[in-house]
Amino acid sequence: MFINTNKIKFNIIDFDLKYDVFIITVRNDSEIKYLPKRSKIIPRELSDKLLSVYNYSGKCMYLLFHKNKINLQQFHDLSKELEICKNNKIYQDVKLNLLLNSLTKYKNDAIFNISGHFLQWVKDTKDKRVYLEYRFYQGILQQSVITYTKVNEVQYQVYYANGKDLCEDPSDTYDALYIKKGDKNHRNTVGFINVENIGKYQNTKVYLFSQVIKLIETYLDDILVIDNLKEEYNVIRWEKPKGIHKNMLALLSQIGFHIVNLCEDEQCIAQLKKLMMHAFDKNNINQNDISVGQELDENKINIRIIHNSDYYKNSELKDDHITSMNFAIQHITLEELTPEYNNFTIKNKKRSNIGQKIIFEGLIKYEIIHKTFHLAKIENAFIQEEWKYYMKENNQFYLLEFKDHIPEYQHLDAHDISDELSRSYRKDFYAIETSDHTFLKIEENLKYHPLPDFKIIENRLYECSQFDFIDKSVLIRMIESFDKNNRDCYEGVLLNIFTKKIKNLLDNLKCLPEKEIDREQIKKAFPSDRKKPYIKRKLYQCIYEQTGKRVDAELEKPDVVVTYMGGHIYINYKQEYENMYYTVGKISERNFRNNMSKTNQIKKLVNCSPSDFEVYSRMLCVDFVRVNQLTAIPFVFKYLREYSSMQQ
Repeated sequence: MFINTNKIKFNIIDFDLKYDVFIITVRNDSEIKYLPKRSKIIPRELSDKLLSVYNYSGKCMYLLFHKNKINLQQFHDLSKELEICKNNKIYQDVKLNLLLNSLTKYKNDAIFNISGHFLQWVKDTKDKRVYLEYRFYQGILQQSVITYTKVNEVQYQVYYANGKDLCEDPSDTYDALYIKKGDKNHRNTVGFINVENIGKYQNTKVYLFSQVIKLIETYLDDILVIDNLKEEYNVIRWEKPKGIHKNMLALLSQIGFHIVNLCEDEQCIAQLKKLMMHAFDKNNINQNDISVGQELDENKINIRIIHNSDYYKNSELKDDHITSMNFAIQHITLEELTPEYNNFTIKNKKRSNIGQKIIFEGLIKYEIIHKTFHLAKIENAFIQEEWKYYMKENNQFYLLEFKDHIPEYQHLDAHDISDELSRSYRKDFYAIETSDHTFLKIEENLKYHPLPDFKIIENRLYECSQFDFIDKSVLIRMIESFDKNNRDCYEGVLLNIFTKKIKNLLDNLKCLPEKEIDREQIKKAFPSDRKKPYIKRKLYQCIYEQTGKRVDAELEKPDVVVTYMGGHIYINYKQEYENMYYTVGKISERNFRNNMSKTNQIKKLVNCSPSDFEVYSRMLCVDFVRVNQLTAIPFVFKYLREYSSMQQ
């Protein structure tokens, strides 16, 4: 069936309830370049409902729509169109990308890290060969156009394979795309990762389109169980064992992936067992070798469902993830870190090669950050109630302790703090006092930053609001606080320069008659210094962190959905002599999706045994991340941060 709109023919070629989307081809007599979602060529009634656009040639485009967003009554005669397009090469490639897109449709609920490239030949021009490249990076499907220039000395060769026969031109259907490298020094040399070698073509890079399609279709029902979620989520994270089935490698990253599933019902357990059967080598394991539930069986591979619903039911925190597809919740009960669990090993040596146990990232917990924060009851949180929790912030001391299971907050004087904690000079810290009066003190190596205004969360992560006006008195207090918190970072001549610049800025601001100051007035009050620009940059960053407004740049607000991020980030540790170092992940602000390699180091000053660390580690779970650069705060202490912000 064709629908004519603005001289464009819309022809439906696929409709599949299984993937919640269908494809429409767009044909036009004139050549069509790549179109954004909002385009004059695409009618408004369809552009608002568009999911993705794939442009495979100059005159043909493929549009993906969600099944619930389009009136399906207007389309009919589907079977006839499907018969025409089923064997078409372009249809197969659109189908591949449709499946890949389905895998990342719920990327915040089920994260699939797939390292690899998929190339689709588009066309050859007089001196160029054009490809569409599809690349997965940290669960995100990226699409780009690659052009390889033809030169006199051939620097590359591209072969299309059907079975064992190789040819240089693509046929209607092909099994693999072989790309052979040329000169290593040539800038257009093709290079890839995660490559398989097949048979006699051991020196050839191979990407098996048909195998990828088959693999994804095989496991799609098992993996995307989130389609049926109506109750609570449980997130299970497991790492790739040595004996994993080789065909599963295309769907696993080096660190594993998330499985989102229902509560512990029979259907859930059956799905998990079925998935594990595919993940492990079927020759070495069967369904009876897998145990799903809370009990540990030393003769089986144990899958624990990590869930603690009472944490939400008995607290004032809303469980918004039930209705939102933007968040996944992962948390672990205290029983999961018992000595029984940590000392558990599988006696069977053959199965230990497959994996001694399914490893849970028990220290990671995703939690929604709300725009309005309040002190929460912590009845069932991961806390040792017989312990005391101290925090030093801007030379002020705070204490959190429990009496009859009720949290109590105190603002302490310096003389009420023990000598072991007070010997921290100017550094802010978090500290835990155990029941036997030993201390675990944590100091931040980086300069402490105050808790940001939650107005920032409304504007990010992909934002920037326009800078209108800011109250002069608020700005002056902010600069004075900045001066106090950063003065100890400078010495000698630099300290004199820092003091002089801040003093001049405050004097200039106080002379202004207006009560509200805009961006240009701040710039004039703080003139540029090319030799010492870092002081101004740090101050502007401080204003941005606390107000969400940029002084030094005016950015356009992109057309994306605002994302609120919070939760637990990976915490690793290492023993070095008598000190133990914790490494807490820090996500880059500029490229937070792709860059999680930068880290802060948090140093533990008091030595403890490995068994004690397992107890301490629960207290170091990151339960809040700053909006700007997403710096991690240890769990429990976020409540003290909230309390201290209310006291100011």
